[in-house]
Amino acid sequence: MNTEQFYSLKEMAKELETTWQSIRSWKEQYYQFVPMETAGKQAWFRPEAIEIFRFIKEAKEKGMDHHDIRAELFKLSGQVDNGEEQEHLAPQVDMVMVEPQLLEEMQETIQALQKEVQELRAKWTEVEVAKRDQLLMDNLRDMRDKKKKGLWSRVMNFTL
Repeated sequence: MNTEQFYSLKEMAKELETTWQSIRSWKEQYYQFVPMETAGKQAWFRPEAIEIFRFIKEAKEKGMDHHDIRAELFKLSGQVDNGEEQEHLAPQVDMVMVEPQLLEEMQETIQALQKEVQELRAKWTEVEVAKRDQLLMDNLRDMRDKKKKGLWSRVMNFTL
């Protein structure tokens, strides 16, 4: 790859008068809009990336948040015809990235509930088996009691 027509991270930062950390962060956040090539771990930016980074820098200076910047970049790049679809999906992705503890808590809660459901099913099965066993025992007792009584015992209402 001929790197003469490309910018390194530090060269891009110098061109835009910002830090290389900012450029790297923007590259990661808005990677789908930044024209670049990679060689191993090294990223090389195409000249048209200057305008993208300049827009991002100015938007940040104006106080625009991540979602607004993404929406504007989608409009400028023409990558998505239906902006509602992208705006609907973007907050979900950011929530996952912003609050991993919440996701972990939710996963732990789900696991605890699944375990509780399994325990309740086991108890329910035990109760049903106990009811069935009791009914069988009652039926056997009734059959035994009826067998003891003969015809005369039932007619005269006494047992031998």
